[in-house]
Amino acid sequence: MVHPTGSGLGAGDLRQFQGFVGVEVYNAASDDLFSKGYSTILWDEFILASLEGLDAHSNLTWGFAADDVHYFAPNEAGRGWVMVRTTDFSVPGLLTAMRAGHFYASQGPEIHDVQIAGGKVTVECSPVRRISVMARRNRGRTYRATGDDVLTGIEHELRHGVPGMDPERQELYVRIEVEDAEGRQAWTNPQAL
Repeated sequence: MVHPTGSGLGAGDLRQFQGFVGVEVYNAASDDLFSKGYSTILWDEFILASLEGLDAHSNLTWGFAADDVHYFAPNEAGRGWVMVRTTDFSVPGLLTAMRAGHFYASQGPEIHDVQIAGGKVTVECSPVRRISVMARRNRGRTYRATGDDVLTGIEHELRHGVPGMDPERQELYVRIEVEDAEGRQAWTNPQAL
């Protein structure tokens, strides 16, 4: 789904469409033209509605970033892209990896690794000022560098499958957002827990 926020769509509108693989979480043209280039809140609402109503592992929606340049636009070019994890860089190989969610969206920061194991999520990335573990509603956490320091990774204790914990307080999924010193961001795809 291209530039949903820039098109004035909400999470309820997205539920009317079928067969799309992902949501454009950042679109440089919509950002420049309407200040509506980011769709992360809409993305989280759509993911959560999907997970609460359907099989959690079959309905995750991937996040894309794009500059959306159809013409010469120096303010937009090169401001959003995806980084694909694959060893097959042919068109079919890239599409297979992307359909499986083996990529992240970025405006510049690099996400080197994300591991979910032993009740924790571990993130390794290029130097950034903020790393956020995004989850349902007000779950998750933001880690911030202080002063002139930078972060290159975090370890976050998950709140999922905890005996006796209210199910509404547990995380159903996580995705990672990072932000560098210039305010550029990167977003991983969601992982159901």
